[in-house]
Amino acid sequence: MTPKLLVVLCAAALTSGCVQYQWVHPNRSPAQYGADRFACERRAAALYPTTPAVVQTGGGYFDAGWRSCRRTYYGNVYCSSTPPTYVPPVYSTQDINAAPRERAVEACLYQRGYQLVPVQR
Repeated sequence: MTPKLLVVLCAAALTSGCVQYQWVHPNRSPAQYGADRFACERRAAALYPTTPAVVQTGGGYFDAGWRSCRRTYYGNVYCSSTPPTYVPPVYSTQDINAAPRERAVEACLYQRGYQLVPVQR
């Protein structure tokens, strides 16, 4: 990779993280936004209540173990090892309605006339 390309890639990575988004309405104050968002969140929570579910977040696998041998000064060989082991899958509890609930909040805000616009920070 050339140094010039590396500089361009680093600059792109640094500037891409600077854009954030904010909900704005042409006729409403930030305090009114808070009330509108709260109303939208209540409506979305009624449509998509919190529903915890156990989901698999990592697969199970076999760890191959290891083997190490060394030869002594006198020519003897000594080995030590660990056997292969099974590492079970990882499970966690997640709210399966979190994404639909957030989409419902966004749709509600759009219906109320809000727009999601980029702001430089």
